[in-house]
Amino acid sequence: MWTVIVFVTASLLQCAAGQVSPANTTSFCLDTRGTFCVQAAPTADPAVYRVSLQSSYTGWVGVGFGSSRMSGNAPTYIAWNNGNSVVVSLRRTSSKNTPTFLNAVTAQKDASSASGGISASFDVPAATLGLGKGSLNCMYGMSNRGPSTASSASSNFPEHSKYGSFVLNFGGQTGGSTSNNAITTAAGPGQSISSYCFDSQNSFCAVALRDTSTNVITFTLYSSAAGWISIGTGSSMSGSTMFVGWKNGANVLVSQWKGSGHNVSPTTSGTVLTTVANPAIVTIPSTAAIAFSFTVPVSSNLISTTSSSNFIFGILKLELIK
Repeated sequence: MWTVIVFVTASLLQCAAGQVSPANTTSFCLDTRGTFCVQAAPTADPAVYRVSLQSSYTGWVGVGFGSSRMSGNAPTYIAWNNGNSVVVSLRRTSSKNTPTFLNAVTAQKDASSASGGISASFDVPAATLGLGKGSLNCMYGMSNRGPSTASSASSNFPEHSKYGSFVLNFGGQTGGSTSNNAITTAAGPGQSISSYCFDSQNSFCAVALRDTSTNVITFTLYSSAAGWISIGTGSSMSGSTMFVGWKNGANVLVSQWKGSGHNVSPTTSGTVLTTVANPAIVTIPSTAAIAFSFTVPVSSNLISTTSSSNFIFGILKLELIK
């Protein structure tokens, strides 16, 4: 019997059909229910990024860049609905109090927004996202209670009812230095790519690269934790197809497993993985204790090529007994 120590739902990895993700586009979703999602994408102006923010909460939603704490003096964008339009307010955090108002930001309400939720797109200086540093600590917050004066960007608004932190990873930067936890993800022709890191310590990171010329998807996993790391399809262990890797001397063994409740068993037939060398476009940080890559065919239907896909991941921070 193999006891799983940690398995939690990861953010969405996306490989859209027929699309090539622009270099340096990154996104994060808290869950599959649309509680909080953010995407940052380059524009025609290299000094400007377009941020898309969406939440199922109805009062306000906010994202802060460059810090995982309210005391981090971070530029923070707060959005709320004002009738058929959306208001975006640029604030600066300095404590656990309401962030200080700086100025209103021109924004567009996304027509694809779920009824009753908040969805906005607005431009931010590329420097705000720390491009060239690889990854960026961020924070989020939201509430179902709206501001006191919805028409005013400087309005007071109630305390968050949900909040947290996450990491955005930018790849393929030019100029500047690259931090140890950077993921280089500049997709080539016929490729689409997505990446996810659980935290800034690289406890678990995954990159998914789809190549339309070979019809395979390459997964690269790495972790700063010694032991084993894994990724599985779906949002729970039950019925999940899991791929687990651990070090065996100088090599890494990768195997396919099937989840059933909180137990797993090795797949004896129908294995779809093929272990491969780590792709050149993915930079493995020096802090990684384990890293490996494997491919699965698109025809396996383990990852959608028309929409986002859910995954779970697991890590064991203790070295396996050999």
